[in-house]
Amino acid sequence: MRNFAKIYNAMNNKIIIILSVLTAFLVTGCKETHNKAIDIAYQLTATAPDSALSVLNGVDQAKLGKAEMARYALVYTIAQDKSGQDVDNDSLLRTAYTYYNNREQDSLYSKCEYYMGKYYMLNDSTEQANDCLQKAAQFNSSVFGAWLR
Repeated sequence: MRNFAKIYNAMNNKIIIILSVLTAFLVTGCKETHNKAIDIAYQLTATAPDSALSVLNGVDQAKLGKAEMARYALVYTIAQDKSGQDVDNDSLLRTAYTYYNNREQDSLYSKCEYYMGKYYMLNDSTEQANDCLQKAAQFNSSVFGAWLR
């Protein structure tokens, strides 16, 4: 019975990956479909980050505007982190950070600050890491603190 459960789980994961790859091929035609692909990838980061990376790899970055590229970069970074990869290369993350850094009203602001802080921690930039992580924590406590009251 245990072997059946293992096989079932393995097949389930393969189906998710196959569906994600197919989705990536289907939705990578124009700007609006790029946004859908990024949305799908963002949803997959929590449960199937490898599939999220597959979806994102199907997106033509050259066709993205500034906001879409920033979202793409952040979602890609999140998927890498959730897949167990270190976020120690800031080339993509820096794109997101440059865009979101002064956009506290954006829902992805605190996530971007968190991942930039994590990047700085991995690269022994303690002061910069602390600054980013404090911004993320302050933003979350102000948003969720008001919500919980």
